[in-house]
Amino acid sequence: MTFEEWERKNRNRAKLKNFMQVMLAIGAVMFIVAICSTALSMALNTPEVEFSWETKQCVRVVYMDGRTTDCKVLPRKYDRVWVK
Repeated sequence: MTFEEWERKNRNRAKLKNFMQVMLAIGAVMFIVAICSTALSMALNTPEVEFSWETKQCVRVVYMDGRTTDCKVLPRKYDRVWVK
């Protein structure tokens, strides 16, 4: 094997290694963005359940789109808000 062949082979390996590192970095950034956007979406869609200070009972459920419902069926996850 001549020096030129060896150099060309190593240059191609270095290019492939750099390409793989860039692709790994892009994949990691995309994964982090997906996780953050999912968490933000879940946080913004969490309804508020209003509880009375006096009776400690549920008063109503307020969803982020403006809907309100009674407390017959509470959502699985919610933010607790204390009201008069």
